[in-house]
This record gives sequence, structure tokens and C-alpha cells, in this order.
Amino acid sequence: MRDGNVIRKPGFDGEYGVISVFTEKERARIKNGATLINIDLSREKQDEARDGDEIPSMCTPLNQIQEPAQPLTFNPAQQAAIDAGPGPVLVLAGPGTGKTQTLMGRVAQLIDQGVKPRRILA
Repeated sequence: MRDGNVIRKPGFDGEYGVISVFTEKERARIKNGATLINIDLSREKQDEARDGDEIPSMCTPLNQIQEPAQPLTFNPAQQAAIDAGPGPVLVLAGPGTGKTQTLMGRVAQLIDQGVKPRRILA
């Protein structure tokens, strides 16, 4: 799909055809840690990086991410799931209802109550 290149193997005699985006060689490189994008560090930038400067990053470093200004608030149904008994809790809700936020609230509460993080399965 990059550059419009795909590998098409037609099907025959009841066999499905196969469309591949990566060659076997590309797949092997990706499995061994290659990236899907080319990061071009010119010779000058590499030399600067060796002198103690950081290599340019495409992502915001974690220490520069700002925390939300307001604490999370939960609706009554979410709060009921967070406050549910000491055992496992099953939350059934539709898309966009805040399940992930509720899960994080439950994990935070369990940790605040002294449950060891390694004992929490989410």
C-alpha cells in the first residue's frame, strides 16, 4: 500500500487468494525491530547527538506531558462500579460511556486501599 505496491496471489480450486502488504523479507526485518518509517538523521545531527544533545523525537517526552487541569469526575453508574465489592467486577456498557475511565478509577481506588498493583488484573 506504500507507493501502491501490494503483493497479490490469486486463489484457485477453492483456495482463497492472498493480498500482502509486506514481503517476507520486510516482515522478517519488522519482527527483528525495524521501523515502518525512515528516520533520517543527517551526519551533523548524529554528531550533535553524540555530543550530549538528544536525538530529535517525533513524540512528546513523557516528562513534558501536562496533567489534566481537573480531576476526573464519575457519574453515579461509574461510581457504583468503582465502589463495587472487593472481588472481580464486570462492567457492561456501550461505546463511549466511559468504561476505560471507570476502569482507571477502580484501579486507582484499589491501589489507594492498599491492594498491591501486581494483584490487579484489568
